[in-house]
Amino acid sequence: MARKMPREARWEAEAVFLEAAQLRPAPRSSPADLGHALFERGRFAEAAAALHEAIRLDPRSAALRHNLGVALDRQGKHGAAATAFREATRLEPDDVGAYLSLALSCRRRGLWSEEALAYADAARLRPTDADLHFELGRALSADGRFAQAAPAFREAVRLAPHRAETHLELGIALGRQGKHVEAEQHLREAIHLDPANVVAHANLALGLGRQGRHLEAEAAYHAAILLDPLNPRLHRGLGVTHFFLRDYAPAAAAFREAIRLRPDYVTAHSDLGELFNEQGRYADAEAAFRDAIRLYPDSAAAYRGLGSALFSQSRYADAEAAYREATRRNPDDPRSHFLLWDVLEKQGKYAEATAAYHGALAVKPDLAEAHARLGRALFRIGQFAEAVAAYREALRLNPDDNASRSGLERALEMQQVPRGRP
Repeated sequence: MARKMPREARWEAEAVFLEAAQLRPAPRSSPADLGHALFERGRFAEAAAALHEAIRLDPRSAALRHNLGVALDRQGKHGAAATAFREATRLEPDDVGAYLSLALSCRRRGLWSEEALAYADAARLRPTDADLHFELGRALSADGRFAQAAPAFREAVRLAPHRAETHLELGIALGRQGKHVEAEQHLREAIHLDPANVVAHANLALGLGRQGRHLEAEAAYHAAILLDPLNPRLHRGLGVTHFFLRDYAPAAAAFREAIRLRPDYVTAHSDLGELFNEQGRYADAEAAFRDAIRLYPDSAAAYRGLGSALFSQSRYADAEAAYREATRRNPDDPRSHFLLWDVLEKQGKYAEATAAYHGALAVKPDLAEAHARLGRALFRIGQFAEAVAAYREALRLNPDDNASRSGLERALEMQQVPRGRP
């Protein structure tokens, strides 16, 4: 969900930006003075040309490189600006402002890893600046490196413990690592410091749900919805929570509200379909999944759910087609291969079923259940030696599987029976 930054944090971020965007005092020369004057008048392209000339005359000036970067950045030439800022840091490696400028230029191009490196250098030079540690954490989080982001946010919290946004970001980074108990502490502190922070309430609800604390998650979602009642993701999250609590009527109402607020919300349509499947309302489930597929034809999950709804209506050929679409769109999901096997077996298509399980095993070769089911399918089409091998692999992976042990014994017996004997 989009994060609304509190006013205090916005001011801090703007202060970092302003420091980076300012021109530096540079050695006096006619081109340098001209560049500064043109910049002040908003004539950034001409300013950049004058600064290029100033750099030609004084190539060792970090300030001129920095000012050139600012002029290029104002023109939207962020790659060229970053090159100028990097050169400024090389010439004057202790200039925090140059690293800030480089970081912001990288952020504008979505180069999170390079942004993080620049903020790390800035934080090294100014270790007691909470803003720099915070921005470092944000860059690392944007790069998906949550384990590295958490220490940066922790340092920002240590330096400035009363900033809600820092506790929020630390809580999110911890939650993305599955550290939900520790994340909860920081999310609750963020809410204590800023009770209107809807993102903190939403992430608290999400973390509580992942801990199986669904009643508490329900309360957190209600608190978030009070703050942002038109947010479809919050209503969808509340619906999922009701689903886990088996409160099916409120779950359906929440999913429908999410869809009302955002009619193209594919996930909410699929959630509604899963709910109807769970309730045995298979025709309604079929309609919900078809809506999801209409909105997003490449949704493997929607095809899988549609297949289950059709299977439960004994429409096995239609279910087979849906499961095949699911496996085609996401061949790496063994669940769809399993479900395809079930419907093929139901139709007596055992040879095709073996292909489905070979597909599942190609994705996850250490899945004991897949080997066991493959053994059963091979047994039914008379491939007893292959069935023996499949059952043995199933037992190697799961020695306590008594069904596979019995299947192995039957397959071994059949290997001893001459072909043609009853």
